[in-house]
Amino acid sequence: MSKVKTNMLRAINDVSSVDEMNQVIELISFKQKSLRHEAQLRIKSSVRAGDKVRVSGSKANGIGQIVEVKRTKAIVVINSERWNVPLTLIEKV
Repeated sequence: MSKVKTNMLRAINDVSSVDEMNQVIELISFKQKSLRHEAQLRIKSSVRAGDKVRVSGSKANGIGQIVEVKRTKAIVVINSERWNVPLTLIEKV
């Protein structure tokens, strides 16, 4: 186990009440949302309409072309089908 994980485990084990645990969960949730938002911004700034991308989703899967980039999703054409794909599932080819 890494040093960071060991330190986190120690900190969690020091939690002594349900209220403190709820605060820890809230902080973790906030950090998770922040990391997801950063990933979306990074992807959104690197792709444009017309770019070839790889989509790794459960329904839409494969290589396609972006038609339009929206706030959190992009319309991607894969095998003549249009898919509304979250930016976090897109990787530029």
